[in-house]
Amino acid sequence: MLILSIETLLIACTSRAIIEDIQKWLKEIGVGNKTYTAVSHDELLDKLCNQKPAYLLIEGSFFRESTVQEISRIVKENSKTRIIVFSFYEYTEKFLKMLFKVGIRAYLNMRRGQKTFKEELRLVLEKNKIIPPHFEKTSRGYYHSDSTKLTRRDLEIINLILEGFDNNEIAEKLHIKRQTVKNHREKLYYKLRVTNVVGMMKKLMREGIISEQLAVSSGKTIF
Repeated sequence: MLILSIETLLIACTSRAIIEDIQKWLKEIGVGNKTYTAVSHDELLDKLCNQKPAYLLIEGSFFRESTVQEISRIVKENSKTRIIVFSFYEYTEKFLKMLFKVGIRAYLNMRRGQKTFKEELRLVLEKNKIIPPHFEKTSRGYYHSDSTKLTRRDLEIINLILEGFDNNEIAEKLHIKRQTVKNHREKLYYKLRVTNVVGMMKKLMREGIISEQLAVSSGKTIF
């Protein structure tokens, strides 16, 4: 398994059980790092000051009682730390806008499931700026993505979509299940920060990954 080399990572969460789960998941996605933990606000500030972690993975409740100025100060004082907020809860649009405006790296919703959480966490730790599609509207204007990293399987799926094949046909050609194709499409959407095929193709054209001519496949127009 590929080991992501990260100098230090601080997990801030009031639940030790969740901290243990996250530590286990980090190992499962191949993260090699020294991990520190904090279960209180005082511990968080102490670890940030003394350990200066490369990443801070923090449960959103740590910020719920904080003012915008307090959160902004924490972010500015730890500008070299990439901050990732995670939570089991759905936060208000106002709260999410505030997080991204002050410089939070990403927001991961654990309610989307362990598998999705681990995949999103891996992408963020690989220095991608990602955000689930349903937060796109909330974060627009405050959030900008890094260059897109597409896997070989991503490109296979994209090429078949460009050729006009539907999910069933793609599944048959790649010898995989239809649901697997559907899941992979959804991962592509959130990786590219779009919500449908049209948005995906436009994003790929803007980034120069495909040309407009390739977006039209043998008589089947994508747009």
